[in-house]
Amino acid sequence: MKRITSILLLAALTLTISGCSIKAPIDEHGRKDTPARTGNGVVSHNPGYVEFSLDEIIQESDIIADVTIVEWLGEYNKRSNLTFFKAKLNNSIKGEGSGEIEIVQYGSTKFIDVEKPLFKNGNRLLIFARSMDDDVDDYGDVFKNKYRVFDSRLLYILEYKDQLYLLDRGGDFDYAFDNEGIKKLEGELKDSINEAFREHDPIFAEKGIRRHCDVYNYDDFIQKVQ
Repeated sequence: MKRITSILLLAALTLTISGCSIKAPIDEHGRKDTPARTGNGVVSHNPGYVEFSLDEIIQESDIIADVTIVEWLGEYNKRSNLTFFKAKLNNSIKGEGSGEIEIVQYGSTKFIDVEKPLFKNGNRLLIFARSMDDDVDDYGDVFKNKYRVFDSRLLYILEYKDQLYLLDRGGDFDYAFDNEGIKKLEGELKDSINEAFREHDPIFAEKGIRRHCDVYNYDDFIQKVQ
């Protein structure tokens, strides 16, 4: 089985979160929010991007979950760039059942792929992620109880007219789910949901080459993953 790891990435990291030196805004709940969602450069290679089938991503993921970002926790900026977030579990499809978890996104306020802005408080996402506990012995306790998000398999969750939808900005699930019987929405409804997404989070919606998201029905998609 392929193990989607980032050993070379992690080896380059120092083991102190650098969030203390970065001034983060405080949201209405008294929690730190992301200081800046885009960085100063383009990440030329994202080790989280690997093409694989639906069965493989389910197998490789320690957690598949509907989460809401609730707090920015800090970041690394030594050769490689990672950002840490606290996320509330809304619906756990695989792995942890309830409460809050800490997740890791590739990129930071200093340097990030221009097509993948950093999360912010309030973002609701369907994530596929692996535990970083296996990295603790080699790289320190900073990775304990954290989950690395597979950036190339990330879906944004949006409520539109009392219905939940999943938005795939990169089109990464296109081949996997069309072949598995989950069809993308088309026509006026798809256009309306994309417009609502741009109004809801213009930075996340507008960054990158692909500006029009594929849209899936939330319940149909989750049923297929379970």
